[in-house]
Amino acid sequence: MTIYEGLPRAIPEDVGISTSRLERIAPVMQGYVDNGKIPCALTMIAREGKLVHFEKFGMQDVAAAKPVEYDTIFRIYSMTKPITSTAVMMLYEEGHFQLTTPVAEFVPAFNFFHSGGGGLQSTAPDYLRFCQMVLNGGELDGVRLLGRKTVELITMDHISNRWQPNQRTGSGFGLGFAVVTDVAETHTLGSVGTCGWGGMASTTFWIDPVEALIGVFMTQLVGADSPFHAQFRTLTYQALTE
Repeated sequence: MTIYEGLPRAIPEDVGISTSRLERIAPVMQGYVDNGKIPCALTMIAREGKLVHFEKFGMQDVAAAKPVEYDTIFRIYSMTKPITSTAVMMLYEEGHFQLTTPVAEFVPAFNFFHSGGGGLQSTAPDYLRFCQMVLNGGELDGVRLLGRKTVELITMDHISNRWQPNQRTGSGFGLGFAVVTDVAETHTLGSVGTCGWGGMASTTFWIDPVEALIGVFMTQLVGADSPFHAQFRTLTYQALTE
């Protein structure tokens, strides 16, 4: 059976990633499942537009002992925000409003802002394709959804210069994405300009434009402490060789 993976495959070494170091991901994620910390995990890594890692662990339905699949649909909650922002900015590019236009002028059409945009569901490969479109500057498979300068605008920090020193975490916020502004202050591996976000059910993603790198992590657990997010990121970056 053909597995839908979202992007074409590459040998990790062809895009500057160590296969043997990627193999460190599986035992860590399987450990979380075996210890009952999470019911399942699905991890994806792409670099330079090529998929180099796609693994699954655990159960999508624990009671029924139904394993998670590569095409399992996850509730992504707040990971909807970047998608919603992209749709809104497509309207912006068509001239329907300016960013300084009061939202009150559009309340009948824009009531979804009040929901937080939290209702979408997605497979991991589909979300990976969305991330690749952002990394490509608004284009995927020859179809342009946003202009390059618009993508630059939504993925740049708009708020951190308003924070007091004791409020700084190394990240600011763009138009739908958190954005790394100081790697040292984040206390994790990454690059300035990396953007991403997470969802209430412990899903997360990031897009690193410096390394042309994308990570997507899917699970379904509300209210969890999420050290596995930082560990997945570390396990991804430690595999880079070029």
